[in-house]
Amino acid sequence: MATILVLSLVSVIVVASSVAVAIAQVSLVRQRVASAADLAALAAATALRRGEQAGACREAAAVAAANHGVLLSCRADYPSATVEVGSAVPGLVSRLAELARVPEQMIRVRARAGPPAMR
Repeated sequence: MATILVLSLVSVIVVASSVAVAIAQVSLVRQRVASAADLAALAAATALRRGEQAGACREAAAVAAANHGVLLSCRADYPSATVEVGSAVPGLVSRLAELARVPEQMIRVRARAGPPAMR
């Protein structure tokens, strides 16, 4: 009887630990993607201030890639730029999402850089 109790307790601890690791992984990747999006938006807005309208999104893509993200969308209208950056979910979470048949396995974050929006 004690063996079954110990095995059950160990199983619960393993599952709880796995869930905690998955949550930590998603949180870490989300923060990394948010930073990449912020920096990409700033790079695009800086390019716009230099008068490089055509190269703003290209610069945003380079900054996003340097920060382990992928530029999904970019809108560079002087004086501001809005970008969306994404990254794949980490390994354990990706496997769990596949098991749950969740179609999209990417963390996406939008960021805007430029002067405050006028209302």
